Amino acid sequence: PLPGEDVIILHDVTLDVATDLINDLSLQAGTLTFGTAIATPWSLNMTGDFTLDGGSVTTSTANTTHVINIGGDFINNTGTFNANNPGGKISVVFNSGSTQQIAGTSPTTFYSFSTSTAATTLDINQATTTLDNVTVANATTLNINNAFNVGGTTTIGAGTSGVIRILAAAGVKQFTGLLTVNAGATFDNDDVN
Repeated sequence: PLPGEDVIILHDVTLDVATDLINDLSLQAGTLTFGTAIATPWSLNMTGDFTLDGGSVTTSTANTTHVINIGGDFINNTGTFNANNPGGKISVVFNSGSTQQIAGTSPTTFYSFSTSTAATTLDINQATTTLDNVTVANATTLNINNAFNVGGTTTIGAGTSGVIRILAAAGVKQFTGLLTVNAGATFDNDDVN
């Protein structure tokens, strides 16, 4: 696809080349596979939404971590997001500089995710599990409005700011690994009554 184009996937596709900055991606059928048997990490770079309306996302089993850079929302309505295939993994970076969300009608399990661009606010509006780490960068916010489970470490800020807010009592919130609140950062559980 050319930069700025929307992509609709209706059959099996393997991502094994560098991608330009696309807009929205909608997976409606088939499987989107990151990588091949060669351990080369690939990035999918987007300014818009990543939507699963069917089909599945997975990785090859080669020992490498691929990255999805999302400027819009991550929406899982009926698809399968397998971000942790033995060896292959997918890390998601939310980087819009504005409000984004994890939403849809189906829960999602990530390998890891992070916020990266100043002024990014990520709203967790659907049950979300992360098998590995969650990183909330300086000047970014993670608002938890649904069930949330982190299997690895959680890091808030890198020495100047960063915020995690638990905004809804519904759903279990579990931080299994070390939760680090760096200087200037905030972990706010006060909004739950």
